[in-house]
Amino acid sequence: MDDKKRNRLPNFTSGDESLLITLVERYANKIENKRSDAVSWEEKRKAWEEIDLKFESQTGIRRGPKNLREKYENMKKRTRKNLADEKRELYKTGGGQFQHRPDKNTGRLATLMGQSATGLENYVDSDAIVTYEQEPEYLDESMQSCTVEHLDAASEAKEHDARADWSSWNPTLLRSKPNEKLATKREKKKETSDAHQIFWMEENQRAAERHTWAKKKNELELKEAEMKLEILRLDVQLKTNKIKNKIK
Repeated sequence: MDDKKRNRLPNFTSGDESLLITLVERYANKIENKRSDAVSWEEKRKAWEEIDLKFESQTGIRRGPKNLREKYENMKKRTRKNLADEKRELYKTGGGQFQHRPDKNTGRLATLMGQSATGLENYVDSDAIVTYEQEPEYLDESMQSCTVEHLDAASEAKEHDARADWSSWNPTLLRSKPNEKLATKREKKKETSDAHQIFWMEENQRAAERHTWAKKKNELELKEAEMKLEILRLDVQLKTNKIKNKIK
């Protein structure tokens, strides 16, 4: 009974976990490939077999590709939980200072996992108060003098508009001239539209003519077939009469 009992593998040490991450980093482009086709699965299978051989050569323990893969997935789950706990503590209401508990493997695993480790950032659904510091902008002397001149010119233009007599003006005179480029573009567009319309009108006309000629052709072919049939009928009748005359 004891001989048949399965030998239990020793637990992973922190060194074993670090070694596993190091080996996975060498095959990250295959193991973390998100594709699920047959080629990708085969590449992942071969990668885990090679990782198993290298893990055994350095630790002396043969754990098997399946065991190493399950351990790696459990480490990723633990990393997601740790990062989620840190984010929740960081944005928690109530004040106090957040105590970060660094894990040497968390950062490496998060890099391998990419965005799936932390998820998308949400900048609005949080109790944290984010402040942005920005230095005030100052204008130099040249910009200040330029600004003052612009304001004076604008004030003079406004006073001139107030004194102007607009009684003799009408909407037609106030209407601005159309932009030359825009007008040219509209003309070209209209010309293109007219050309398309003329083309399709001529194409419809040609299609109608083709239909008429095809109809006439069918009528001529039908008459020709009727004439051939009539000639054949007359030929048969002639031969029949000749045979009757010979018999008589």
